[in-house]
Amino acid sequence: MVVRKTSGKSDNNYLLVSLFIQTLPFAYGKSVLTLLSGKKIGGEMVFQELGAFGNSVRFELPLLFFLILLLLGYRKWENNSFGLRDNIWFYVLLIFSFIAVVNPSNIFPTAALPLIAYVFQFLLIAKLFEYNFSMATIIKGLYDGLKVLTILNLFLAICYPVLNIGIAATLFKGEHALEWAQRRAGYASAVGIFGHPGPLALFSLIAAIYFLACSFNSYNQRLSKYLILANMFVILLTFSRTTYISSIIVFLLLFVVHKQKKQLFSIRNILIVTSLFALVVFILYLTPLSDVFLKTDAGDQIENRYAHWILGYDMWNTSKLLGIGMNTHVYYMSTKLPINLDSAIIAFLIRSPIHNIHMIILAETGLLGIFTWLYFFVYNIGRSSKKAHGTNSASNILRLTYTGVLSAFFIYGTFGWTPFQPEIFSFGLFIGYFATSKKLVVQSKRIASIKKSKPAYLLS
Repeated sequence: MVVRKTSGKSDNNYLLVSLFIQTLPFAYGKSVLTLLSGKKIGGEMVFQELGAFGNSVRFELPLLFFLILLLLGYRKWENNSFGLRDNIWFYVLLIFSFIAVVNPSNIFPTAALPLIAYVFQFLLIAKLFEYNFSMATIIKGLYDGLKVLTILNLFLAICYPVLNIGIAATLFKGEHALEWAQRRAGYASAVGIFGHPGPLALFSLIAAIYFLACSFNSYNQRLSKYLILANMFVILLTFSRTTYISSIIVFLLLFVVHKQKKQLFSIRNILIVTSLFALVVFILYLTPLSDVFLKTDAGDQIENRYAHWILGYDMWNTSKLLGIGMNTHVYYMSTKLPINLDSAIIAFLIRSPIHNIHMIILAETGLLGIFTWLYFFVYNIGRSSKKAHGTNSASNILRLTYTGVLSAFFIYGTFGWTPFQPEIFSFGLFIGYFATSKKLVVQSKRIASIKKSKPAYLLS
């Protein structure tokens, strides 16, 4: 059955995409298979993580949306939907999952199932959107969804910490969120709907990247500029040092890519970005923001991350080629590494994912995985930045956004594991899927190119 056709201003399908986007930060799901629930430490049963992607195979919100859309009549589908050519990276993931199962160093062979299940469910809804909705609908729905989330997070950030209305910090994640907001002495951080400053800051950067790409391509240009400022204000209130640095670098990258009309990886672009970054950092050093880096707990956080990286290196050293198995490193640290659990700091470190996604990949998948991982970033950032200057603004928006999001994940991920949290990881999946979708690129060519003075074609 083919989806019912709508056109012109009567096409409200973008609201379905918008609603889907608005649900992603909540990462709701129902466990259908729990692989690990806890373990005894010091005679007490405590919750034990397997890795960054959780312990359970869940019925996720993307699958619920998929089923709802089928019931609403959106049933257009292609027979070769999961062909190798259009889903190459999903099959790469499956190959690494198989390697993890047969890897003799893997102490929990089924640990990759939560990640595989989530990505597969996400692919189902993404493909249903792709086959039933136009490029215009996807762009508009993503814009509307991020706009709503930006306004909501801005409102909550103004309530807390600006107006010190503590209940605003606990609305979505409970009292635990307020603890995270107040974890640094001397000032409180915004947590928004995420319950933690880190995910809020990285989400706001992702949203700002998208609105910047829209502004560059004259799509809702004036509103996009206001939304960029709103997200930057929220980032400022999170006091997330990693996001401050990531934001500076990523925005400089996008400005250079947009102005130079070339791919990111050129000697000229790298020199320009490096020089501008050094200049901006020097200027920030002269402002009160330097205290966030120099006069807080920055030293302790650097030491904690260094300790985590050492643990990651120790795990990789046990199986250099294949690693210890996908989504197993937290479990491995707490069960195999000879560490004294009497220290509260060490106990926390070995029960939390390593604060470096690249080290996680190295530890869990070895040299084979880290080389594939680095190739993924270099190839996709280079390709997207190179193709972000075509005649079609819709394609340019998604490709430039993808360039920025991948860059943000890579930089932020060097000091934190937030890019692997489902409420953030899902945005990367959504943007990446449509930025690389061959079908949508072909479909976008049917939309007439338009001068920058008339950007409204994406809403038609």
